[in-house]
Amino acid sequence: MNFQTAHDQAQGRWHDILVSMGIESSRLNGKHGPCPICSGKDRFRFDDKNGKGGWLCSHCGAGDGFSLVAKLKGIDNVAAKMMVVPLLGGMRKRQVSKEIDTNTFRTAAERFWKATSAVSDTGPVGIYLRKRIGVCEAPSAIRQGHTIHPQDKTRSYFVMAAKISGPDGRGISVHKTFISTNGTKANLSPDKLVMPGPLIPSASIWLTDPAEHMGIAEGIETAMSATVLHGIPTWAAISATIMKSFEPPAICKKLTIFADNDANYVGQATAYELARKLVMTRQIEVQVMVPDTIGDWNDVLQRR
Repeated sequence: MNFQTAHDQAQGRWHDILVSMGIESSRLNGKHGPCPICSGKDRFRFDDKNGKGGWLCSHCGAGDGFSLVAKLKGIDNVAAKMMVVPLLGGMRKRQVSKEIDTNTFRTAAERFWKATSAVSDTGPVGIYLRKRIGVCEAPSAIRQGHTIHPQDKTRSYFVMAAKISGPDGRGISVHKTFISTNGTKANLSPDKLVMPGPLIPSASIWLTDPAEHMGIAEGIETAMSATVLHGIPTWAAISATIMKSFEPPAICKKLTIFADNDANYVGQATAYELARKLVMTRQIEVQVMVPDTIGDWNDVLQRR
């Protein structure tokens, strides 16, 4: 069986495949819960988009069923496929029907976004941005709101809400950073969540208008810091895994990738993988910038 056939045969069977790999069935219900990879509380969600085993963790990234097996077992994707293939003959196929769920997720995100308001200079989100970035003026893609957290449903927390957009600029979800009243991240695990629902490839947070020379970074604060430090309008890709699929808008002729300097080289590898893809597939100039020391560009800004 070749690998394309394996993808086709595995479609709709990922619930049973992952259970056979040791993941509890209760973690594969489409809701936030403990991550089977990093064990973080309430940061993992298995959405099985289009029956391909789609998953998302705010710490580990996102991917399909094969990438989940790879991360779970500490192997590469090729080895993961070789591990899954022998199981396919005995797995029943479930009906794939996700369009209604996708629309429901998007409607919930739109409803939450409409309930948010502009960032107040003196409010917790404004104070947080001033502490982290040095400014409290937020772009239109950043707003403030209130919501409960899966870890503590007894109270409402302030959140920095960031609109996640698809390649066409249309909002598809909302990223939430939970903020305490004093303008620091709330003592919650995780302190950041993406609203339920699948994220399409190249999803990102448009912190500026598209530009001929623009940047991309992983996190929101990292992207905003890169703009302050280098004067390059920069968007946030949410995670290293999602950043690999980033496609700059058509107007972009030069892209600066502001990589994280990770001790495990994940940030650097992601940046160069994206750079290589874009150089091979598009007529675009690509530049990769990495901080001199371990950390991201917000750490650089904080030190200055």
